[in-house]
Parts: sequence; structure tokens; C-alpha cells
Amino acid sequence: MNLNRIHILLDQIIQKAKKDDEEHKAANLCGNAMKTVGESWMIHHLRGLKKLINEEAKGVDFKRKL
Repeated sequence: MNLNRIHILLDQIIQKAKKDDEEHKAANLCGNAMKTVGESWMIHHLRGLKKLINEEAKGVDFKRKL
């Protein structure tokens, strides 16, 4: 498993989700302001996934051959 590559890909997905979230907030600011509060479901869960990957990777030796 290449942890660095996982982080790069996950960061790119999070960036895209943030951009989509900003566009959604801008579109709903005048019509439905309640939909613009906080971060989106997607961003919240992607950050949780990244945290979980980091926690699980702490005890794994990635250099070891299986």
C-alpha cells in the first residue's frame, strides 16, 4: 500500500468536494440559507475517512513483503 499516494488522491477528492460545496452554498445563499451552513456531508465523511486511514496506518509496516 502506498500511503503517500492514498493521501494525494484523497486530498484531491476533498478539494473537489469543497469546490462543489462552495458552488452549492453560493447558489442557495439567497434562496435557502439553511443549506449553506457548515460543511457538506461528503466533506465530513471524506475527512473522517482520511483520519481513519491515518490511524490504521500507524501500526502498519508498508515496506514488509507479504
